[in-house]
Amino acid sequence: MLERSRKIGRGLETLVIMGALALAFCIAAPRAAHAQNLQRFAANHLDFGSANEVDATCTTLGTPGAVVKFYDNTVTATGATDIMYVTLSAVGDTHGNNAAQFQCLVDGVPCATGNVGSDGATGAGWVVLERNEADEHDNTVHYTWCVPVAKSKKNKHKVVLNLQDLCNGTTAKDVFIEQVNVFVDGEHYGKAHADQACTTAGTGASF
Repeated sequence: MLERSRKIGRGLETLVIMGALALAFCIAAPRAAHAQNLQRFAANHLDFGSANEVDATCTTLGTPGAVVKFYDNTVTATGATDIMYVTLSAVGDTHGNNAAQFQCLVDGVPCATGNVGSDGATGAGWVVLERNEADEHDNTVHYTWCVPVAKSKKNKHKVVLNLQDLCNGTTAKDVFIEQVNVFVDGEHYGKAHADQACTTAGTGASF
């Protein structure tokens, strides 16, 4: 009888330990999965030929110039991917005090930007990344857009980046970028974290 009681006791101890471990795993696993599932789907250095740069022209002051598509790529994500990040890293020049704005589209949907419109950008997905008070050369251009994505056929997603001269300077001169790198990343947020995906959180202080 005593031996049987000991066996039952050891069995209960094992059951309790296994239950505790299972509970700890259930609590920790979703957090770990969410924190470690960022994946890179594209890393491209753009070659624009002998000029090695892409220009956005300015013909009439006060009227934005033609939109120039400088990145058009279809990437393969995963079936679980519901958020994508598009990062532009480049060097750019502005001439005649004109500003250059950039737009990100994924599957035709404008990517989210910070402070939309406050920098003079003209629409959804656009953000001004080059704006100086004179001719400026070899400036760092760096920005990351965020955009929710829906499930697609074969997990394909079309990523487009556009450049436009706002023509708001003192003379009608072009802007351009060179040494361009584009990175496309993504991850799974899921419904549990949807409120944290590509949304505004905190306004900061006003100065």
